[in-house]
Amino acid sequence: MLNQVLGCHTIIINNKGNLLILKRSSDDKNDSDKFDIPGGGINKNEDLTKGIKREVKEEAGLEIEKIEIIGAYTIDDDSLQLLAKAQSVGDRVELSSEHSCFKWVDEKEFLAFSPTGLHLKAAQNIIKTNQRVILYLSY
Repeated sequence: MLNQVLGCHTIIINNKGNLLILKRSSDDKNDSDKFDIPGGGINKNEDLTKGIKREVKEEAGLEIEKIEIIGAYTIDDDSLQLLAKAQSVGDRVELSSEHSCFKWVDEKEFLAFSPTGLHLKAAQNIIKTNQRVILYLSY
């Protein structure tokens, strides 16, 4: 049974059609130096859209719009993770201390990118398989 932790990670698309990936910092406990997509935990009683916007703003410094939930997956901490896609308002990224660099990539590179963090891997799997739910991914 899920312990009611909810997270959301977001595929961000800029006005050129490129997608954002962020490199986790070297001191990240699970995915150090791997590329991932922005996201994190949604606070209890927080509106989902506001939580998604907050996480993207905290991690990438971007404003986003046109948010759409496109998938869901669970990970080995029993949390439910949602996968969203959104349009960036501008493409000037300002990283938090959780990340060391970023790249805007085309969809082909996004789907083939490696080594991936857990959430980028889930996004790649959901898009490649055209599934909406992946039941379990482990670290």
